[in-house]
Amino acid sequence: IHYLQLDSWWYYKGLGDGVKQWIARPDIFPSGLEGLNEKLNNFPLAAHNRYWSSDTIYLNKYNFVIDYFNLKSLPLSNDSFWIDLFNNSTKDFNLILYEQDWMNHQTIDFIPLCQSIDL
Repeated sequence: IHYLQLDSWWYYKGLGDGVKQWIARPDIFPSGLEGLNEKLNNFPLAAHNRYWSSDTIYLNKYNFVIDYFNLKSLPLSNDSFWIDLFNNSTKDFNLILYEQDWMNHQTIDFIPLCQSIDL
């Protein structure tokens, strides 16, 4: 075994079941993923992520395009969102693989991607 993968059950979901906050829920991991990482002796983790919810907490700090009709959002690539997410995750809980899942819903069910070639 080279790593353990965490699927969609460990983080907070918001409107439309998208990701509200990509941190461990205390009812699942009381010590967070940092605590899990310590118990696993720094064993590498892979982590799943759905599409982002239209009420994700990251809207306050980063640039997102929001589809209020389908309750999804998408981080714009020209800011530091992804860099911060990956840097914090690799430092905090030894993330070695990030899986952006549900891409079919992010593309087909996201009106801004159907209306703008620049996204």
